[in-house]
Amino acid sequence: MAELSAIQESIDENEMAALENEIKSARAVFVTGAGRSLLMMKAFAMRLMQIGLTAYVVGETVTPAITGMDLLVIGSGSGEKQSLVLTAKTAAECGAAVACITGVPFSRITGYSRTVLTIPVPVKPAQPGGGVFEQSLLLACDRIIMDLIDGGSVNADLTALHANLE
Repeated sequence: MAELSAIQESIDENEMAALENEIKSARAVFVTGAGRSLLMMKAFAMRLMQIGLTAYVVGETVTPAITGMDLLVIGSGSGEKQSLVLTAKTAAECGAAVACITGVPFSRITGYSRTVLTIPVPVKPAQPGGGVFEQSLLLACDRIIMDLIDGGSVNADLTALHANLE
């Protein structure tokens, strides 16, 4: 918990605000990642929808084409996964804004990104694998949602759009 708290406290406020501004100005927000990071990004898409924004998960059957009015947010610890690099490149070629939430601020994905939110994961985290990045990714995404709600530009009642067919 102390490790996750320290990481959240060291996230750059300007990077966070820049990503929040991109989200507010987008017609739709598309999200993607790989492995467990993708699961965190799916949770982020759900919250974006619940606060009244249009959100899609790349690769789902109901996801439309991305356009120049949209934002692609990629969650990637390394910023180097080949499939995600290709997704960033394609989105940029379509004129969409690309943002990356990553542990590595200079990577192939960030090369296509207009906005980068760096999650400063320690070189040798206490937890195994990518767990620290993935948990920190979820916390950062939830913080974005809270900031958007607190800013008053979105729906604060998460229950209004919460799934009711579960």
